[in-house]
Amino acid sequence: MIMAMVSFDNTLSAGMRGDYAVPTLFNGNFDQYIPNKSAPEEFGRNTISKEIPGWSFHGGTSTFVDPTKHLVNWKAIDSLNIPYTYPNGKQVSGTSFLDRMGINSEPNFSNYALELKGGESITHNRFVVPDWGSLRFNIHVPKEAADRGNRLKVTLTDTASGEEITESILLNEANFTTGTSDSFYNNDLEKDAARKLGYATRGFETFNVFDTFYEGSSQQKELDKFRGKTAMLKFELEGSDVVYLDDVFFKSSSLKFGEPKPKDGSSPARYSGAAYDGNLYKDNLLLEKPQYTLSYNGTGNISNWASFQINPSSIYLKGEPNPNNRTFTNDRSLPPDFYQVTNADYKNREPYAGGHQTPIISRSITLKDNKAVNLMTNIVPQNEEHNKPKFWEKFENYGQDFAKEGKEVYVINGIDGIKDSFDAGGKAIQIPANLWKVMVVLDKPGADPSATPVYAVGFYYPNEDPGNIAKDWRKKDWSKIDNLTQRPVWSLEEIETKIGYDLFPLLPEAIKGEIKDVKYIFPSQKSIGKTWDSLPWKSNPPPLPEDPTDPDDESESLEGE
Repeated sequence: MIMAMVSFDNTLSAGMRGDYAVPTLFNGNFDQYIPNKSAPEEFGRNTISKEIPGWSFHGGTSTFVDPTKHLVNWKAIDSLNIPYTYPNGKQVSGTSFLDRMGINSEPNFSNYALELKGGESITHNRFVVPDWGSLRFNIHVPKEAADRGNRLKVTLTDTASGEEITESILLNEANFTTGTSDSFYNNDLEKDAARKLGYATRGFETFNVFDTFYEGSSQQKELDKFRGKTAMLKFELEGSDVVYLDDVFFKSSSLKFGEPKPKDGSSPARYSGAAYDGNLYKDNLLLEKPQYTLSYNGTGNISNWASFQINPSSIYLKGEPNPNNRTFTNDRSLPPDFYQVTNADYKNREPYAGGHQTPIISRSITLKDNKAVNLMTNIVPQNEEHNKPKFWEKFENYGQDFAKEGKEVYVINGIDGIKDSFDAGGKAIQIPANLWKVMVVLDKPGADPSATPVYAVGFYYPNEDPGNIAKDWRKKDWSKIDNLTQRPVWSLEEIETKIGYDLFPLLPEAIKGEIKDVKYIFPSQKSIGKTWDSLPWKSNPPPLPEDPTDPDDESESLEGE
């Protein structure tokens, strides 16, 4: 008998794969389907072949007569091909979802979403709820179908007991500008930005359900009660119009290559909705949000690390507005009795100020995403000089350069050690001793790392004034500097060794072995596109001379943090 590890992905087509080698929900991306059959094949299709695998039979149901006819290729959704349009009607070329994700340039691209119209529903077959991870899904709502009060209702049912929980996404755009503006984790659906639309009217936007603490609500993180149980999952569009559903899975997409795993064998971050005193994970609390994922430390009132994903659909492009809002707000999604840090807690703390773990610039596509990264759980005390354009911002902007060249970037930011703390009304807010960042870059969104180039690099430096150590940083060969204290550019392996974590543990070992020692820095944004296919990081050669005519060099025009 020939046996394979459970991590081996034997799916026939890469386009049909799920979120992990072993998907957290079978056919959650609706791509286990072979369209455009020949006439004889179509004639011979029986009832089963007209159903959607995973979503029909064995308890799965739908209101569709022919379910597979509700599967729509992204390229056939006209509203995904509309560029950003200003109120005066001016359009910004190249900014439609299909353009910015490089889909229009791929003639053989195929990715299916489910089209739901008013009153229609679909239920996934029985499945076992994973032992951790938020339930997430992506939706797209054409602009003309938004703001009509339609709701996407989601129901999870325990097949043994019949117990069920429900949540709804209000298909209205989140309001941050007029009247009484929306806020995150508001128990009133009509005013809750987390359950209203941001980017969804232009492309696909991620939503998490059953994973958020709402003060006063009868349903508090009840997904945990379903862990390990057999359940069914139903989506129903209440109202009229249409919504497109895709990528229904558990666990955040930013953790595609695994969550940081402590090398000492201790538990990785997990969520518990228990009150602070009895919460087993209060210092390593997993908070999954559509924009990023955090390991939160309730004792220090800061995050241990943050994981996020950058691609062209998460950042503003040239010609688009930059919603650079920096209004910090407390995070009401924390479990009971956890201290909710406020903006006022960071006042007059020189030389420290609030620094983002997930930077504003990495979630700049909408004001909703911008405000999501301003939640105080995403903020740590950072030396003001460390956080300026002359230093840490350079490294934040470096990730954006890859996204602007059509790549997909997986980033983990974190702290290492505690140097001090300051008092906030009797609560200590710890000050990190060191800050670090690691990024893994794929060839394009959704690329298979085993079949296309993969690049990685890291950054590590004490939380203090860095002086001019990063001056001309993109023109230096950092691999020739052995003293770690004399360089901010570190390899993936060097950072893993220093912080005691296995980062991106689900990357195949062979691939991780190829990128673990890289300290190569691309000298400019343009050089990424020009030299990527030649794999310049393989031998860590000295960077090319700086091109003084390249306006994108070091991306200094962008605001990071």
